[in-house]
Amino acid sequence: MGKWSRAAGGAGSVLILAALLLFGVVSGLTYFYADDFYYAIFFRGGLAEFWQRTAEHYRTMNGRALVHFIDEIVLMFGTKLFAVLNPFMLFSFFYCSAKTVLADAERTQKIYFILAGLAITMLLPMRVARETLFWITGSMNYLLPVCLAALAFYLHHRTIAAGKIRWFTLLLCFLCGATTEQGGAAACVLSASLAISEMVKKRKECRRGICGWPLFFCILAGYATVLLAPGTFYRASYEGSFESGRLAQSFFALADSLMGKNGIAPYFIILFVLIAVLSLKDRLLPKGLSGGFAVSCLLAVFYFVAVTFPYASAVLFCICLLFAAVAAIAFLGSNIYRGTGCFLLAALAAQVVLIEAPSTYLRTMLPSIMLLTVCIVSLFVRLTGMFKKGGTPIFGLGMLIFVLGVFCMTQTIDGYRSNREVIIENEKSVMDYEKNGFAEICTDITYPYAYNMFYEDGFFLNYFYEYYNLPEKPVLYYLSKSSPEIFYDGMRLTHPAEKNEGSWYLPLEPVVTAAGGSLNWNGSVLAIQLGEQEAVCRRDTLFLSDGKAIALDNRTLRRFGKIYWEAGLFSDVFGIKCRKAGENRIFVEMR
Repeated sequence: MGKWSRAAGGAGSVLILAALLLFGVVSGLTYFYADDFYYAIFFRGGLAEFWQRTAEHYRTMNGRALVHFIDEIVLMFGTKLFAVLNPFMLFSFFYCSAKTVLADAERTQKIYFILAGLAITMLLPMRVARETLFWITGSMNYLLPVCLAALAFYLHHRTIAAGKIRWFTLLLCFLCGATTEQGGAAACVLSASLAISEMVKKRKECRRGICGWPLFFCILAGYATVLLAPGTFYRASYEGSFESGRLAQSFFALADSLMGKNGIAPYFIILFVLIAVLSLKDRLLPKGLSGGFAVSCLLAVFYFVAVTFPYASAVLFCICLLFAAVAAIAFLGSNIYRGTGCFLLAALAAQVVLIEAPSTYLRTMLPSIMLLTVCIVSLFVRLTGMFKKGGTPIFGLGMLIFVLGVFCMTQTIDGYRSNREVIIENEKSVMDYEKNGFAEICTDITYPYAYNMFYEDGFFLNYFYEYYNLPEKPVLYYLSKSSPEIFYDGMRLTHPAEKNEGSWYLPLEPVVTAAGGSLNWNGSVLAIQLGEQEAVCRRDTLFLSDGKAIALDNRTLRRFGKIYWEAGLFSDVFGIKCRKAGENRIFVEMR
């Protein structure tokens, strides 16, 4: 190894440490949200309560027992352990990937592979990152599984090279499969594709190829503990996954999600361009893969120019799957590109498995994004090696991406830091609830850099109350510099007013109950009674007891887990009027 290569490797290692430090800082500035409060209380009552909650979860929610066990351990230490574990998982993922997709490459190339992978991850859209990388339970459910899948692939690769199996490798592979639906699918496809390609390429050395199959079956056995868990079937039945026509609906919903504005189309565009370029420069790849130019152009027109047609997302999704699958199979026929082909198939599997899910979320894209990132970076590194002087122009482009990633991370750190200051003050107020009988919650959180369970409604809100030992219906006053407090007959209401497009909106439930009325839900129908007036809300129309019907279009909002009505609507329906006193107060009263 020459002096330049050693210097480049050293500089790359320093930059890797700097990138990991940035990820660690952001991870330490995060805060609990939603599921975090649920899993954080598993150990509160000792081991007996832990096993009881774990068994109930495995029976009624899902089969991700291993992932959630690790999550519960991490949550016991707040964000301190997460600040170390999260960057470690990122490094481990790209390290294991580099050892397999670039097995024949020099050490310096592997270092820059890891660096480029971290740089692309730093550019991950914040709306996805806040639901995955920078959320403890999200990271355990979406980053950890692909890390373990990459580890299983690395162990499989080493086992085939050594020609013998070790018992602890079998155990690790079982655990790598027993993660999540997406992570287990990725691990199974990585292992199976490697084992099959090894047997096809080396028929004369069949013993080495056969060595990989016990590892695959261990991964598959671990995956079965997730798929066949009672909770998996219970949840699928509850969410309607077994209903007639659900599969087709899920497919179209998945296609819309992946190919939409917040989807992963940009990753496919970059990947297909790299595949096309390499097919023209490398004799090991078929020239037909140059069709990647056409597919990437089609995706770019749809994604950036917003040109659309009937079932556009579904058609483009199928085209992407087909071309990516063809490219992956072509890669499997080459020793150099085989690892990349395995990761590409795994990325497809991690998304296809979601077709059985009743709904898709931004966070479910992360496993495929991470696996596609490996494919993109490995091809990028291969491409730089085909130019003289190490491909200086392309290497400069890689450094530019890293600088942009660092810039984005500094913005993220600033956003999470300012939000954490607000959240800590909220937590102090909540901790003093028993002494004061109420808590004040500041809602001035800067999105998209943090969630705030202190005022967001949802399934896990009760676990938030339990985590802080709050009563079932605590008295929480919500404050904001831009939202004036509301008073009715001298009594301060819990939720502030909100201004939207020049009109003031007031919280429905606090105002009605303060005036002596009541609200009752019957499914999706809301019945409201105040004095002699009764109103029933069905969808976007309010039906009054005197037979009148009022359209609610653009006259309602949802804030802080509450329904808000335009101030004029209160006056029209119940005769409640409001008047603003100064900048920070609004008084409401009956006419």
